[in-house]
Amino acid sequence: MAGYSGDIGEQNALTSYRDLRRGIGILGLVLPFALVIGNHGLERSISAYYYTDMRNWFVGTMWATGFFLIFYRYGKPDTVLSSVAGVLAILVALFPTTPEELNPPTHQVVIGAFHLAFAGSFLLLLAYFCLFLFTRSDVSPPEMTSRKKLRNRIYRGCGVAIVVGVVVAALFEWLTSNAFRDAWHPVFWGEAVAVVAFGTAWLIKGETLFADRPAEPPPLRLAV
Repeated sequence: MAGYSGDIGEQNALTSYRDLRRGIGILGLVLPFALVIGNHGLERSISAYYYTDMRNWFVGTMWATGFFLIFYRYGKPDTVLSSVAGVLAILVALFPTTPEELNPPTHQVVIGAFHLAFAGSFLLLLAYFCLFLFTRSDVSPPEMTSRKKLRNRIYRGCGVAIVVGVVVAALFEWLTSNAFRDAWHPVFWGEAVAVVAFGTAWLIKGETLFADRPAEPPPLRLAV
């Protein structure tokens, strides 16, 4: 009975981790679409929705993502890094981006600088998850099934997409004019690619997509 109870407890823990991963993935996937639909249009960046009617959705998503990541427990490297990422997500919500206005107050510029640092660190840390943590095998000894190999390719693609999205958003923010950014929204698109890639990776890690198939029983052998 003790062993049976232990098996149930371990299975419940694995289910909880899977559900947390799915929750994080769904939040990431939904965020850009919900902001655009709810606001009936594009803003200069995802963070700029803080100053629209979708402020509560943006802030709520960052807080929820932060708490999910903080309470995620799955091995020491994952636990420590996910806790750091969770704190960064909450700080992104607490330190809003600089408002899009002429000559904003100095304190808002400083807060906005912290926001950029927290947001960039948050996304790049999530890219590290995709590139180096999710690609490991959860079983010992490591087993690379065909589905695991496929998932690893997607994880790496998502990690690269996050990095590229962050770099593109930063370059357009620093090197283009306000008029260009208002017309084409390149910062929003770069951030949206990064956020959707992060959501996709966590959704796959939650076994919603491309999970390993159940092991097939060995073929029956007829006695001769």
